[in-house]
Amino acid sequence: RLFDPNMGIRTKIVAALADLMRRKEDGTYAAEGVRSQVISAISYFDDRGLFAMLEVGINQAERMADVEKLVKYSPQAGKFLKKVAADRTETLEMRKAAVQLLGQIGYVNALSELERLRNRIETRLAGQKSMPFAPSGSGDEVALLPDLQKSILALKAST
Repeated sequence: RLFDPNMGIRTKIVAALADLMRRKEDGTYAAEGVRSQVISAISYFDDRGLFAMLEVGINQAERMADVEKLVKYSPQAGKFLKKVAADRTETLEMRKAAVQLLGQIGYVNALSELERLRNRIETRLAGQKSMPFAPSGSGDEVALLPDLQKSILALKAST
């Protein structure tokens, strides 16, 4: 149901799955068979599945911790988040969420991509004109800088 077009249903599914992956108040986890099924399903997600989960976090900011919890189980997540963060055709909210998750989860191999992105935005801010044939991206791209800086620092600290 993570691909349900109804964001309310998708949000409930993400919350329920994330709760299954967390310790209960008594210190125990959900049954191992249940947890392994969730992990197995998430590990097979392609970009579409990861995108669907990321949309939940964007539409319901209080669910971003749930999204982070689940995304950690996908071996494709680092590659996907790097791609989204750098893609100027994506919405600013989607890119910000990807940058934040890269830093929070600790995908160290994304460090060079995030630094390159930060340098490109800072260069543009410093007055370099964009080329007419290059994708222009959003003028709001500057809003990525604080999140980029935070994620870069977090990733540098973990190396």
